[in-house]
Amino acid sequence: MSRSAAEPYRDRLLSLPAFLSEGQGARRPTPVEIASGFALTGFFLRRDLYEPRGLQEPPERARLLELAARIHG
Repeated sequence: MSRSAAEPYRDRLLSLPAFLSEGQGARRPTPVEIASGFALTGFFLRRDLYEPRGLQEPPERARLLELAARIHG
């Protein structure tokens, strides 16, 4: 999708963290970018995997996110 095509939907789109974009090289992602990446994957996991099957998100994922938040404060 191009920026111009996405503009009318901007307020409803999930952002792609910079470290997942092409051309970012070996740059280390920031804690905010990591959290955004988890939010992005979480959205699709809930929508396409857990909810259609009547499943709950595994508690291990929440613990991983909590640990990452504590480490990166």
